[in-house]
Amino acid sequence: MTSEGTRVLQAIARTERTTPLHCLPLKKIATSVLDGNSELAKAVLSDLDERGFLHGNSEDLQSGWLTSKGRSCIRGE
Repeated sequence: MTSEGTRVLQAIARTERTTPLHCLPLKKIATSVLDGNSELAKAVLSDLDERGFLHGNSEDLQSGWLTSKGRSCIRGE
């Protein structure tokens, strides 16, 4: 996994722990973590979705959630 992917997963996990929403704003979180680079955020989210670390609600990955694989990958951080 890339360092960007790890950073995005960690940020999504932190948001998941502090936000009561089931469906998280994935693209917003990723773009913020990646210094506003929305194209990189989309690429990282797509990779994480394809690899089963998260699941997006739509093709553009605006929202979604971590999968159990994604949670286990960052457990203990």
